Amino acid sequence: MREHFTQLARAVTALPATAPDHLAERRHDSWVLLCELALGFGGAEEILYWAGQLEAVGGHVEAAYFRGVLETSRLLSRLSDLAEQLGGAGAWETPDNRAYLARLFELQATVALASGRYELVADAHRKAAERGAGQGLADDLDQLRELLARLAPGPAQTS
Repeated sequence: MREHFTQLARAVTALPATAPDHLAERRHDSWVLLCELALGFGGAEEILYWAGQLEAVGGHVEAAYFRGVLETSRLLSRLSDLAEQLGGAGAWETPDNRAYLARLFELQATVALASGRYELVADAHRKAAERGAGQGLADDLDQLRELLARLAPGPAQTS
């Protein structure tokens, strides 16, 4: 993927500013494709550069999309790491910090859910509930169930 990116980037960069209209019109499409390719290999710098090129010629929506995907990926990665780190605090449990540990496990479950680390959610919620917390996550899950039920496609309409 990176090889294709490099070849296209060279070709687009070599295109003169005074290129005929039929070539210049493809420049925007090429920049979009460069961003797509960079997403494929995790090229953050490349995405930012080509998204900037898109924005400079009015491709605000495309630029916002690629920057948004990049930032979302970064944030989800950080949340995933945090979900794992929070679970390690159980090693320091004492009777004095049990209530905070309960809240910490509830936080871990919430962060794990938000980051897509579903394999951590049930255990963290169980640990929170054993220590007297977890109702906030249970409420959030109930609201999520209701939302998903509303978003689910209904039976096919017949006319």
